[in-house]
Amino acid sequence: MTCARYRRVATLLVAIVMCVPGYGTAVDFALTGFGTVGFAIADQDLIYLRYIDKSGTFKTDSLIGAQVEARFNNEWGATVQMVGSAPRTHDDGYEAKVRC
Repeated sequence: MTCARYRRVATLLVAIVMCVPGYGTAVDFALTGFGTVGFAIADQDLIYLRYIDKSGTFKTDSLIGAQVEARFNNEWGATVQMVGSAPRTHDDGYEAKVRC
């Protein structure tokens, strides 16, 4: 199943839970953020892993993310995580991924 399909299923489950008597007001949401800052430098003239050279870079190991958690009751919950980092497939810009 793709992440888009998981999101649709999660949305449907939220809608169903919200309609069940006693559960409509029990949904708690939490938003958290996280990040990692890493620096890498090479001791060779060759470029290693797209970005690492003698000048050094923050691109290889640094990322930033946010996470949304919905808690329906003590037994059920859902989490969606969004992560952004330097791209792994090209040299410019950034990549963002949603993890379900």
